Amino acid sequence: MLGHFQYQKKHKRFLVWLLFLVLVAGGIFAVFNFRNTVTIINPVPPEAESIKFLLPSEPIIERPGPVAVQILKIEILDNSVGFLNVRDGASVNNKRIDRVNPGEQFNYTETKNDWYHILLSDNRDGWVAGLYVKEIEEIFTDEDGA
Repeated sequence: MLGHFQYQKKHKRFLVWLLFLVLVAGGIFAVFNFRNTVTIINPVPPEAESIKFLLPSEPIIERPGPVAVQILKIEILDNSVGFLNVRDGASVNNKRIDRVNPGEQFNYTETKNDWYHILLSDNRDGWVAGLYVKEIEEIFTDEDGA
């Protein structure tokens, strides 16, 4: 007859092997059974009949309607000196880096304290005083939705 210690040791070894076999069998089952399936964690409410779930192999073809893009643009206004200084910051205390002329138009990226951050034609940028500019609204529309 086996001692109590030997019985526990063999019983423990048996349980470890049994657990190992169950995990291996479960892994093999999961690999072969769940391939190409989608698991939905949040159930879809019954009123949402038009929702379609796509598998990764299906392309999404649906496109939105027309797309509109607004370009932020300003025009330099006439003033008493005939030009407008472009500065490296949004203040008259910043260094002057260029001049722009009345009637010229520039894209801008932001405003700060009534100053406009403009993009110059030579790929430089600077700031002009908002007192001497007017905003122009340019909207480009893609009517085909492309």
